[in-house]
Amino acid sequence: MGLIPEHLWIDSARVSQELETFIKTSVGDFNREGVIVSLSGGLDSSVVLALSVAAVGYNKVLGLVMPERDSSQDSESDARLLAETLGVKVEKGCLIGWHFLYMPAGLNPDTSLMLTAKQRELMRVRGPRRIRNEKPLLTLDFWNDAPVAGGCISGSRHYFHINSHGDVEPCIFIHLATDNIHDKSLREVINSPFFRGFRAHQPYGENLLRPCPIIDHPQVLREICAEFHPYSTDGPACGLITSPISDALDKYSQEVANIMDTVWERESAVRHFLPGKFVLGKVDEKKSVVKTPV
Repeated sequence: MGLIPEHLWIDSARVSQELETFIKTSVGDFNREGVIVSLSGGLDSSVVLALSVAAVGYNKVLGLVMPERDSSQDSESDARLLAETLGVKVEKGCLIGWHFLYMPAGLNPDTSLMLTAKQRELMRVRGPRRIRNEKPLLTLDFWNDAPVAGGCISGSRHYFHINSHGDVEPCIFIHLATDNIHDKSLREVINSPFFRGFRAHQPYGENLLRPCPIIDHPQVLREICAEFHPYSTDGPACGLITSPISDALDKYSQEVANIMDTVWERESAVRHFLPGKFVLGKVDEKKSVVKTPV
């Protein structure tokens, strides 16, 4: 212990027991059959695998070998050796995938790189939805699966972003903030007028295939900024809310609406979602307050 500073000492037996209890309890709370651990062959995933086996038993743990591209050639063999030692079944491959659109962000984003409206519709049909139907994979489409989440989840509805300087942004793509985590508690920040403004506007429209205040409803983002005057976390100004980027986003959002509104009426609104489930416009101020302890 002499090489470790005193303030970094831990009771390893106690901490291990607490983590094992957490894993076992979580498996029960989420009504899962066991645990899947991604194995890189490194220390972190090895510890998680050992704790999982101790918590729920080797027969309820699946090891998924996924070494980093730049890892040493021994990483995969190390991962398999540990799994075999602990009696864990090992598979190699991918179980979960995410599809993201290119998003304009920063001071001067290039909007020409964005998917066109027709490409977004093609991605909806031929992307994760097709993969889920054909492969044993959970693939998620960050835009076209938005109806499942009731639209945009930013502004601490279910998600927010803290950058490396501590600025608390409503979304990783919206480089705007009114508060910094070094100055206020997280509870104060997510209940700030700025964040409550986002939640009060959600969802931003009836068509949940157009969920985003950046590329689908850019006028809403500008309205929120005009009301709450956030500062740019990029520097001089946020390119999203000023010309020429804002003009390009207005044009783009209309092109998407021309295609996606027809799709929504033909498929999603009829087959998957109840009329009147989502109410547009401002909501009761009390409903936009986050009460869960942070």
